[in-house]
Amino acid sequence: MGTPRTPVRVVAPLTAGALLLAVLGVRGHIRRAEVERRAGQVAGAIAGHRVRVHCPGPIRSRLFYEITEGRVRFSAAGVPNPETNLSADACAGLRRVLDRGSSLNLECLYWQCSADDTRAARGLIVLTHESVHMRGVIDEGLTECEAERRVETTALRLGLTPSSAASVAHWARTDYAELLPEQYRACLDSNPV
Repeated sequence: MGTPRTPVRVVAPLTAGALLLAVLGVRGHIRRAEVERRAGQVAGAIAGHRVRVHCPGPIRSRLFYEITEGRVRFSAAGVPNPETNLSADACAGLRRVLDRGSSLNLECLYWQCSADDTRAARGLIVLTHESVHMRGVIDEGLTECEAERRVETTALRLGLTPSSAASVAHWARTDYAELLPEQYRACLDSNPV
């Protein structure tokens, strides 16, 4: 007499659940790779050379708290690595920009946007800021000033309309800039409103 078999009604749901998790994992990986690829193209245009953009995977994005929105490492000689790690929030914002494209209206930044739309604008600013670092600018204030001047182009290259891109640029120079720590605010007083 052999070992009793597990009933089909127990095995089938477990198999279906495992299959569903695998499909969702592959789909999430493909979507993350698309954000990284498209963001890398835009970042490379700003940096002036080929760069890589990394977004956290599902485990890291859910289990680890990130204290920065993005990071570029510099060597002791002040040479930037040609890659950046963005936060899960910044990557989610970029994903929204890519998903919605020209239908994403960010003119609400002049008064108040939804959390998702605000995250999209912040993702564009963070990507631009880290791209300027990969150009070789170390100082946070100077990096943010240059990022404020370039974020509109970033938004246009990722599919936003000119009016939405202009809204992001205005928000980067005004309300968003006021939220930044002092070392990032080198050009806040010199920005025209």
